[in-house]
Amino acid sequence: MDKKELENTLKEIITHHGFSSNTVTGFSCYISDRSDFPTSEGIFLWNCSKSYERIETQIQKYSAMARNHRMKTMLKLSHEQYKNKMLGFVNVGFVKEYLIELQKIGCFEKIGTGVNLFGEFQKTYNIAAKFSSILEDDSHAKSFLKNLEIVTIKNPIVKFCEDLGYFICKNKDNLVTDKYSL
Repeated sequence: MDKKELENTLKEIITHHGFSSNTVTGFSCYISDRSDFPTSEGIFLWNCSKSYERIETQIQKYSAMARNHRMKTMLKLSHEQYKNKMLGFVNVGFVKEYLIELQKIGCFEKIGTGVNLFGEFQKTYNIAAKFSSILEDDSHAKSFLKNLEIVTIKNPIVKFCEDLGYFICKNKDNLVTDKYSL
């Protein structure tokens, strides 16, 4: 597998399961905002950065003021309700649980200086998987993509959005990566 096939498979995963994508410095996988807001923005899952040649998270987007406002407007969630869901009141929280699931796939490593989500004292770090690590051999790349697809469609952030009727993930029983014989 080469970079082009990796990128094409990632794009196919995004469209096949009903996520949205935009192209700024690569392309991203996110859940579009409702019609009250531009559909070019939403709840961000991951980005494929062509300049850094990696798949990366951008968790700072979850606690941005604009995101808080949109969640209140679209879903009638107060700032505290949204914060408690994303950070977790007693448990780990959706964002950290999602990051843990991504890290279990392999290749993902911490990047950046950390983010204080919702003003939290302890920093949470974005993670990234370099193309070079993913593509070290064909079997590894296919396994990585299959696991990334599963985590993308079955994670606590997507479930949260589905439970609120904000998004319905399509084709959960029909994976793009099923075409690979592992």
